[in-house]
Amino acid sequence: MGSQKHIAVIDDDRSIRNNLSLALLDEGYRVSTFDGAQRAIKSLEAEPPHVIILDILMPRMDGLEFCRSWRENHKDTSIIFLSSLTSEEDKIEALLTGGDDYLSKPFSLKELLIRVDVCLRRIQWMSEIPTITGGKQDHEILSLDKERWRAWLQGNELSLTVSEFRILTALSHRPGQIFTREMICNAAYPQDPYVSERNVDAHIRRIRKKISALSPGTDLIETVYGLGYRFME
Repeated sequence: MGSQKHIAVIDDDRSIRNNLSLALLDEGYRVSTFDGAQRAIKSLEAEPPHVIILDILMPRMDGLEFCRSWRENHKDTSIIFLSSLTSEEDKIEALLTGGDDYLSKPFSLKELLIRVDVCLRRIQWMSEIPTITGGKQDHEILSLDKERWRAWLQGNELSLTVSEFRILTALSHRPGQIFTREMICNAAYPQDPYVSERNVDAHIRRIRKKISALSPGTDLIETVYGLGYRFME
């Protein structure tokens, strides 16, 4: 993952804090631990962590309150809820509040470490997805106007939905690079982490169909079986 990643653990149970801290340190992470959310939110503002492992039931400020407050200014931090609350309603509330993952206590330490790694990989993938900003992006037969959200293929306008435009822009920004379905899903729905990756295949099919309608035999998106898709020109 490159430079050392910062993981914060917020839990009022000392044994959990200590066990998690030791395990995370063994994995090579830099770790900060807090016995309460109020103290954590003040300390972490100075140096936001990459991942926060967060209990819910804590005195003064609970985990849900912390998450709402943190999300106001920190959209990129991954939050894994770690709680003794096990009902489906509690899990849904935590995720809708802004959590990225949820693990019930008692928990498997090995599973938690895997989930931390998944969150860090997702952060890396998100950083690799180009942000759609103003300007034009021109290729041999494809032109994209990112200010007006319009596309042309060999001079003919290519009618795309917003999600289709986002996908084609992300793929064509880095020709030849393989994008996983998760990366493409994040490009198409940057504000919605709950969209199924199955939608990606449907979007790709529609984009290909629209390209083929304007230029029969042209396929700018290559399927890389078992991995994802890439833009080829």
